[in-house]
Amino acid sequence: MDESVHRRLNYDALKWLVEEPGMDIQMLELSLAGLVLLNYLEINALDFDGPAFFEGGVDKGTGFSARASARVQQVANLLLEFRFTTSFDELCNRMKTRELRSSYFEGEAAGFFMRAGFEVLAKPETGVKREDFDFSATKGDVTINGEVTALSSTIYSPKTLESALKKKRSQLPDDKPAVIFCAVPHSWYEFADLRFSLFRQTFLFFRGSKRINAVVYFFEEWIELNDGNTAFYKSFLPITNQTARHPVDLSLFYSGNAPRFQRIDRLGNVRAHFEYEATPFELWFRDMMEMSKKLPPGWPNHKR
Repeated sequence: MDESVHRRLNYDALKWLVEEPGMDIQMLELSLAGLVLLNYLEINALDFDGPAFFEGGVDKGTGFSARASARVQQVANLLLEFRFTTSFDELCNRMKTRELRSSYFEGEAAGFFMRAGFEVLAKPETGVKREDFDFSATKGDVTINGEVTALSSTIYSPKTLESALKKKRSQLPDDKPAVIFCAVPHSWYEFADLRFSLFRQTFLFFRGSKRINAVVYFFEEWIELNDGNTAFYKSFLPITNQTARHPVDLSLFYSGNAPRFQRIDRLGNVRAHFEYEATPFELWFRDMMEMSKKLPPGWPNHKR
């Protein structure tokens, strides 16, 4: 992506901060997160008819719910994490042209590898069987291919999961290690012994597939707190195949990627992260706040 797009984002953020000096810090965070989506995805996060991935949490009478606001920040954070990588343009294109929930989790999955020091390559679709997987991750002489599915069936059944895993397997080549990521719908949590069933079905899947080294499940949960705030809990369940055709070290799924527990305030802003450093969005927001304090009087009434 052209460097001017990144510069424009910073300019727009500083302009907002200068023009809204009395705005509450929480609203500023949400506003600047919205600017990230507007600049990179051309999505107006404040649009009441925006993407369904924003939790359907926008009320025309009261505005954004905590969940919807948090989603905006989560997408903004993912974009800022990837914006100086070779995969950024493709990630943005997918988020613009595909269902947002699916492309968001593709970025989340790739982030596993990026934070572990891998170089991630996301390529445009080719339409060629076994070449249309979501991304590859390379570190040294090791390359791992990844395919992601954001499961959407409202009711869990072993048959649904089996079908999804087989479909994703067919898109992966068999000459390198491969991992399938599955985002689990919240409605599946009502199924008794869900995690036990996921283990069972995944091991049955491994019996007929040496191509796949692991299946990683994403879980998300919103917890309403007594003080009116919300906690957002994100966890991961990696299940590895001990008989995979191309053995590979997958310790990245067990170290440095601990579950995320975030405290969300009434406006949806992330107030605290447990077990995690500041996110890319938090760091960028702080930089913009500091830069805005150093701007000359009368800015931005001059040419860019």
